[in-house]
Amino acid sequence: MSQIPAPLLSRHLGVVVIALSVLASAGLLAGGVLGEGWLLAATVVAAVQHAFLAVAVLVIGRTGLAGRHALVPVLATLGSAALLLLDALAEFLGVILAAVGVLPEREVVAAFALVLLALTAVLLVAFGVVVLRAGVVRRFARPLPLLAGLAVLATAVALAVTPDPAPLVAAAVAVFVSGGIGLALFTPRTLP
Repeated sequence: MSQIPAPLLSRHLGVVVIALSVLASAGLLAGGVLGEGWLLAATVVAAVQHAFLAVAVLVIGRTGLAGRHALVPVLATLGSAALLLLDALAEFLGVILAAVGVLPEREVVAAFALVLLALTAVLLVAFGVVVLRAGVVRRFARPLPLLAGLAVLATAVALAVTPDPAPLVAAAVAVFVSGGIGLALFTPRTLP
């Protein structure tokens, strides 16, 4: 059996996911220090990163890097991608509402964010387990989708139980770690 490099589109998508992850995580950390405008800009970059991450998850599932096309891998892939897109839409909506000056109740926003993060974390953990069990992705990148799901779960826990700066730091770490999903796209394909 011989191996061919990953398709060019997968590699380009992987580079975009990694670059957006680094930019968004740095922006979130800087936004916490530099003020509301920086934080809104970083949130937009994080929303774009979530959208590209959703596409990366779909590509991983579709190209067989998450294993055979059985029920659990397909549900984990589609569910993760759908919730990542929903996260991106919620972040864009939050930025638009903040820019217009219409701010909903903080408790309502926190509850909605917590539920959305928890659902995303559960499905990303399931996706990570599927990728890990399939054993197709390169050995060093195999646990990265699972770590991304666990980082999102840690962000949900931080949002639920800790004061203000901790969820922002946890979100920046989760966005950075989720960039590892882009590394899985560099896996060469095996030819019979």
